[in-house]
Amino acid sequence: LGGVFPLLWPPLFGGGAYVGTVPPQVRMRCVSDRCPNRHTWIGYYDKEVFSRDGAMVVAMGVDFEMRSPGVDDCAAIGIIHLESGEWTSIGTSRGAWSWQQGCMAQWIDGDAVVWNDRAGDGHCVSRTYSLTTGAVREHHRPIYCMVGPTAALTLDFCSLQRVRPGYGYPGTPTGSPGQVWWTDLSGKA
Repeated sequence: LGGVFPLLWPPLFGGGAYVGTVPPQVRMRCVSDRCPNRHTWIGYYDKEVFSRDGAMVVAMGVDFEMRSPGVDDCAAIGIIHLESGEWTSIGTSRGAWSWQQGCMAQWIDGDAVVWNDRAGDGHCVSRTYSLTTGAVREHHRPIYCMVGPTAALTLDFCSLQRVRPGYGYPGTPTGSPGQVWWTDLSGKA
């Protein structure tokens, strides 16, 4: 992806005015080739994958493609430093990810990253990683969307997989597809 990509700005938004400065061109380069696994991607479209300062992106990588992930398939979770392209591993997600939505990895609170994983007993959880301390904290439920820096809404991803294959996670449902839970992530990782 080297080189220069021209940015078609006004036509993109119906020719309307944009408040802000948009560069006439955007330089692009590949930064995902440093992941220890072969296939690397970022999270779902509505997730905050860039750090607050824009210097890092949270990503995930796996060593296979062309099949649905199973309960024991692990994805590496890491931070790509955009200036250097360096990959810093921060954890894994075992069977709590999909090709469509990833593992919901995203930045929260400016200093932490959250993603979905499985606990030792196999149920889906979320984890937060603190850049400041390097500590990882486990939370009793996975996340679907953040509601501020310390709370999230969630659902049963295994039920979601049954009603919307490719969006949920493999495994046995523990709730119904229509249930939504509020989960508290307060406390530092």
